[in-house]
Amino acid sequence: MICNQKRNTDSGLIEVTRDVVDMAGRIVSIPESVEKVFMDWGQGKVQLMALNAFDKVVAVDTGINADNFDWARTFIKGMQNVNIDQSPYTNIEALLKYEPDVVFSIENPRKAEEYELMGINVVVLKFSDFDSYLQAINIMGQVLGLEYEKKARDIKDFYDEILNMIEERLTTVDNSDKKSIYYIAGSTDGSNPLDTMTNIIFETSFIEKAGGILVTNELETPNGYITITKEKLLELEPELILIGSQYRHSTEQLIYNDDVFKELTSIQNNQVFRIPQGIFGWSKMGPEYGLNIIWAAKLFHPNLFEDIDMVQITQNFYKKFFDTDVTSDYVLMILSGKIPPNGE
Repeated sequence: MICNQKRNTDSGLIEVTRDVVDMAGRIVSIPESVEKVFMDWGQGKVQLMALNAFDKVVAVDTGINADNFDWARTFIKGMQNVNIDQSPYTNIEALLKYEPDVVFSIENPRKAEEYELMGINVVVLKFSDFDSYLQAINIMGQVLGLEYEKKARDIKDFYDEILNMIEERLTTVDNSDKKSIYYIAGSTDGSNPLDTMTNIIFETSFIEKAGGILVTNELETPNGYITITKEKLLELEPELILIGSQYRHSTEQLIYNDDVFKELTSIQNNQVFRIPQGIFGWSKMGPEYGLNIIWAAKLFHPNLFEDIDMVQITQNFYKKFFDTDVTSDYVLMILSGKIPPNGE
């Protein structure tokens, strides 16, 4: 990172800027101190939560009101007071009133040029897989400053430690010993248990990392999303069913009450589990993705991970990264995929 100095011709003051290389390979000069930021992708706001930098956000989309952010509202500083304004997402001029120091723009250098024409500093990010997620977090940390740059490194270290531990323990596990997994999760927030994904989608990547086999991997689909038939699900005969965190209690009940689903061995053996839901859905690109891999590994291979205390690990995680003490009762709700206040 390079620091620059120049004299402002209007004020006569010396302006200090820093150069950051974004994920489009652009060299971007940003203010030495960044206090106000905007993320132009609605779901991208979660990455600012990962850095516990939400108090710097000038505005977010209306999606922040969804119930799946209830835990985030409990843990994240700055969420209660953030401006909720949809207009900056479609109208750059509407963003000017917030005077952001930097805009994080998602995978769109052309749009970045539009910001720059309005005099707005813009850093382009990409979130396409696990590696690019960590790279984006690192760049965001550089932009936000030393405290957040360290937090970005801590996040990477946490992931590295988790992944290395799990990989080491799974070295003795053959494919024949890995459980077959069906994952209920689609491109919408609906409740159809036949909506699923293949391994093209990042959201399913934790299954392989945790030592499972996604039963839909061989299905053909152009974009990774697919709706299968009940007959196909019976044919796949998964040993375990996971319910994505955007699905709720009603989906779980539907599975257990449907006469066709009842034919599945996984249903008969009560092998249906909801993905944990915390600050964000644990299986998604968000703060708790690493925790989700541990949770899944323990679920798939309990004998190999018998010593792992998910309550303690989760409490330690929220304390370290968000300076929040979470009760064991709350953690158990999170691990069960439930949200406050009614616990469904």
